[in-house]
Amino acid sequence: MLQREPDDWDVVFAYPWPGEEHVIERLFDRYAAAGALLVTYRTEKGTRVQRKSGRR
Repeated sequence: MLQREPDDWDVVFAYPWPGEEHVIERLFDRYAAAGALLVTYRTEKGTRVQRKSGRR
């Protein structure tokens, strides 16, 4: 186990099942540090990059 907290990471990559992107985005919004990036691969839509802003 890595023994790290979710807000220890600057970049998170996820490959969610189609239709479950919202689950990953909610987890990222709740636990990621401000300024962190979420990179998701969305089959037919390609790759999406989101930056967390503001406070937790």
